[in-house]
Amino acid sequence: MGRRLPSLAAPVLAAALALSACGGTTEGTPKAESPSSAGPSSAKPAVSRPKELDLRGMETCDVLLTNAQLAELGVRPPSENKPAPIAANGLYACSMIWREHPGWSLGYTVSKAAGVDDYRERMNAGDRMEPGQVDGFPTYLVDRSDTLQVYWELLVDVADGQALALDISYFRMDFERVEAPASEELHTRLEKAASYSLQALMSR
Repeated sequence: MGRRLPSLAAPVLAAALALSACGGTTEGTPKAESPSSAGPSSAKPAVSRPKELDLRGMETCDVLLTNAQLAELGVRPPSENKPAPIAANGLYACSMIWREHPGWSLGYTVSKAAGVDDYRERMNAGDRMEPGQVDGFPTYLVDRSDTLQVYWELLVDVADGQALALDISYFRMDFERVEAPASEELHTRLEKAASYSLQALMSR
């Protein structure tokens, strides 16, 4: 099944608070504004993580999930032991097929040169981005489904300028004769796969 590249995330809406100067004037000379009152701050808020994880040393598909974890998640190991590079800027993707539903895939994209902020700035997701947390790391759950395919993606903010993106997808036609899985089940599997991946990275 062909993989779709992440269309990478929507502009983040930020509210700027302008601080007004207070106080009077002396002999018609305006009082100079202090640096804190000159305008809104553009500093990025600090991201809380248990640890900054470096993905640059990742080279194989089985770095994140062991065979036992793949079996528990119900997916087959990737057909190749090396990830397929999908771009020249440090993006690597792996895809695994579900055992019980051959039309499903579980994949992850390792971004070594672009962080969650880069994803969010370029993904047209809007209000579909649901913030959360897995093992202390900030996450964003995104519904990128369309009329043909169900596609959920979980972005994990592992470090400034680096990100891990896990996805579950299947074509709707695969469930024309049987009941489609509930969204909650897909979310649970995504978060479990993310947790296993983060534990492996934390132990490196």
